[in-house]
Amino acid sequence: MPTVHRFEELICWQKARLLDNKIYKFSCKPIFKQDFSLTDQIRRASGSVMDNIAEDFERDGKREFINFLSIAKGSVGEVRSQCYRANDRDYISENEFREIYTLSLDVARRIGNLMTYLRTSDLKGVKYKLAETEPEYKTSRSEKSFADIPEEHVGLFINEHYPINAEGTETIETALANETTETA
Repeated sequence: MPTVHRFEELICWQKARLLDNKIYKFSCKPIFKQDFSLTDQIRRASGSVMDNIAEDFERDGKREFINFLSIAKGSVGEVRSQCYRANDRDYISENEFREIYTLSLDVARRIGNLMTYLRTSDLKGVKYKLAETEPEYKTSRSEKSFADIPEEHVGLFINEHYPINAEGTETIETALANETTETA
């Protein structure tokens, strides 16, 4: 059973990052930037999507993760609503609106799918598993947790080939391989 080692491996986070970058690019247009309130609001909402996925992944608890995923999903809806406002005010074109709208629906769907998987899974989360088996909390993800994804769900949630640096030269897969080599 594959294990998610980093939030960067989650496709919903990767897509949320793409959404955030597109929002930033569109909101840098001079006409858009003049609306300080909308610019700030849409940037905070789009950043909130990826940040909430990342923040709770690091907490190791299934219930908390589902809660933060719900917040992230709500932020996607907020971004979509704000894009209507941007389009209505001619800050973004119809094509840009459709691009953001389609991507935001994809992000929301992927977050929803992950939430459904976690709700129906019997896996609790690393901190709960460790509390049952060990007297002292450890940060190891070696215990079976919500981060362990069954083989049939791997393509839905994990992309180890996702580039993690700006140049696109290092992937999650290569970073994990380097980590293993360095500790050996």
